[in-house]
Amino acid sequence: MTSPITSSRRARPRWAAGTLIAALALAGCSTNAGESAGSDIAADEPVDGGSVTLALDGDPSCIDPAQTSLTNTLSLGAQFTDTLVDQDFDSGEIVPYLAESWEINDAATEFTFHLRDGVTFSDGTPLDAAAVKANFDGVIGLGAASFLGSTYLSGYVETRVVDDSTVTVVFSEGNVPFLQASATATLGILSPETNAKTAEERCRGELVGSGPFVLSEYELTSRVVLTKRDGYDWPSATASHEGEAHLDEVVLPIVAESSVRTGGLQSGEFDGIFQVAVQDQDVLEAAGYGLISRPNPGNVSALFANTFRPLVADEAVRKAVQKAIDREEFQIALANDRYVIPTSVLSETTPGYVDLSDELTYDPEAAAQLLDDAGWAEGDDGIRERDGVRLSLTLFAGSWAQSAAELTQTQLKRVGIDSEIVVPELSQSFQLRSEGDWDYSFSGLTRADPDTLRRDYWSGGQPNSAAHIAPNPIDDLLLAQKEETDVDARYGIVAEAQKALLEEGYSVPYQTNLQIYGVVDTLHDLRLDASSRLRLYDAWTSAQS
Repeated sequence: MTSPITSSRRARPRWAAGTLIAALALAGCSTNAGESAGSDIAADEPVDGGSVTLALDGDPSCIDPAQTSLTNTLSLGAQFTDTLVDQDFDSGEIVPYLAESWEINDAATEFTFHLRDGVTFSDGTPLDAAAVKANFDGVIGLGAASFLGSTYLSGYVETRVVDDSTVTVVFSEGNVPFLQASATATLGILSPETNAKTAEERCRGELVGSGPFVLSEYELTSRVVLTKRDGYDWPSATASHEGEAHLDEVVLPIVAESSVRTGGLQSGEFDGIFQVAVQDQDVLEAAGYGLISRPNPGNVSALFANTFRPLVADEAVRKAVQKAIDREEFQIALANDRYVIPTSVLSETTPGYVDLSDELTYDPEAAAQLLDDAGWAEGDDGIRERDGVRLSLTLFAGSWAQSAAELTQTQLKRVGIDSEIVVPELSQSFQLRSEGDWDYSFSGLTRADPDTLRRDYWSGGQPNSAAHIAPNPIDDLLLAQKEETDVDARYGIVAEAQKALLEEGYSVPYQTNLQIYGVVDTLHDLRLDASSRLRLYDAWTSAQS
């Protein structure tokens, strides 16, 4: 892994935080663009002004952060919205942002936030308690379109306006993870006018936030443009400066092909690029470009089981698949040493993570024995059969996971399991996954809280959950951790859930996700937050024209 993220912070006031359920701890791995060599201006002397070009790795398709789980869209949303609280990217502690302080009742069913004075949206309307209420009501109103937001607001009853600067969010049951969710771009605060628009209008970019940048342009499949918000003066407690953003403009062309992004960085067309391809990382680093990286917290990339399908309902098949996956081969073939081999359902940067390496040992002989004992005998072509049924699985993979699916196919064949890979169009992916016409799907979920397990593995979360699992005892653990207010007790439940998901073969981890950006040496202080999303507020350029 690369060295921990560093930042030079000016002395600045820290607002007093209210009652915290937990001070979360995260271990981050990153290098900071602010330390890039070759700059004409010292990295600890930011200057204002200038425009930079950062190449996106794909079209956001829907640029509303409340309606997506795509990293590039959520990173964009974090630039033009602010959140009630923030999560320190070094310690994981929940810190003030739009809310100066907050209180949580003992049952974690009521969260009262005390808002900063003087905050406005970019259209000039005040960001007050009524606006916060409109925002959370708006997320609920989006329904299934806000598949992450609806999870974060599980059990939502109402938002009460106490006075202009005080708001209480009420749930019907304990929702301990809500405080951390309030730090995510998914729950970034958008204007009341925005929340009155349709889901389709919001997707097209008709969005007004209070953030340090304004979403001034979104051309589908072409580019996004962010411009500095004049008069901005309410940054997060994690920021290194106060006042307006340093950069005047950030232009983000949409460049899906990784080689084109890398070539554009090398030619000087781009100042930075999203998601540097594995094969380009060492090349760029050797040439003096900065690499900013951080392992994603949350659920690692895994095969998610669909136990409603007869083959996957067979416990022996699921456990054989778990033992048939060679995770070291994944790292060698598809990644490098910057990527951590998964050792649990959760990544190492997630609060509540436990090391369960022993459950993830590659053991093809044991996999074969499990299948033999369950009556799955090898046929003439090496593929197993039982009672005239061929052991052939359908692997549902997005385009980003196609190479992983192909390697999985190879590894499964070694133990006598056949498989077919289905790669849908991006626009159809969520719908087709929801329909469940597959045995395993390839997915992952980024969030700096272990409630990601409930989002993807709870049987009550279907059809939007990544796994499709029939009701089972793990459900009780996934629901209990959400309501447990004692940190140690909650993480104990989370540990049980991780172990059970691996033992039952509901989750088959294969790779840890990594956000990695390439930058020129004149772009400084580009940072990744606790959820590995991009932050541009402190960024600046020494390439002044």
